[in-house]
Amino acid sequence: NYEDIPEEYRNVNRDGCIFEDFSFIGTNSCIFPGVKIGQGAVVGAGSIVRADLEPWGVYIMKNGKMIKIKSRDKSKTIENSRKLLNEFQSNK
Repeated sequence: NYEDIPEEYRNVNRDGCIFEDFSFIGTNSCIFPGVKIGQGAVVGAGSIVRADLEPWGVYIMKNGKMIKIKSRDKSKTIENSRKLLNEFQSNK
């Protein structure tokens, strides 16, 4: 029963997560409430994200911590996304 749980253990965070444009989340990843995934950021599969991630980085979980393993090229990613969109729309 909820009332049986002491007050100090009832800190429930219901903030939503923010996923900016061009961000990708790998399978079985857990994103904590209130976390912001920056524009173009990529989260590796099985990661546990507890804090905000900077834009245009590729992040993986290593030894229980999120680490940035490389940066992404913003202009190249947007250009490729536009090509795929145009290709998809022409195949309709």
